[in-house]
Amino acid sequence: MPMIKTRLNNPKNELEKELYNQNQKFERIKKAYINGTFTLKEYEEERTIVESTIQDIEQKIKDCDTCEELQFTPNDILIKRDIDCINRLITDNKTTFWNDLSREKQAEYLMNWIENIELKLLENKIKIKKINFRNSFFEDLCNLYSKGYLDLKRNAKDDKNNKN
Repeated sequence: MPMIKTRLNNPKNELEKELYNQNQKFERIKKAYINGTFTLKEYEEERTIVESTIQDIEQKIKDCDTCEELQFTPNDILIKRDIDCINRLITDNKTTFWNDLSREKQAEYLMNWIENIELKLLENKIKIKKINFRNSFFEDLCNLYSKGYLDLKRNAKDDKNNKN
């Protein structure tokens, strides 16, 4: 998601201007040291700061270049958001996320992605036996997986088409 944000904001031009300014600053620092305005210690301190800033900016520019090569649509972004949300909902160690949602929001998630949920009673506690996702969600998920965008941690099975 940070790369998507970078691509949408496209700060490359501003970063290149800042890189130019930092390089100019570096040249001024060298001249100040040569002219005796800075002591060696002051020069080293300033040089270290400017070089670090230049490295950061250069990395951000590389990230921008990488982001420009990415091909995605707004639907891809929405699917990614939905998958992340579902992962938060069904991950065992993050069940508080579900409990923190309003009843309306819980209903919205269930209506959007889940066809039905099979429950079972174990040791006087209700446990989820099986979650059946809507076909539209499952098809999108399988499509993303087949293109290499996702790495599924658990097997998913489409009972209607016998796909894993």
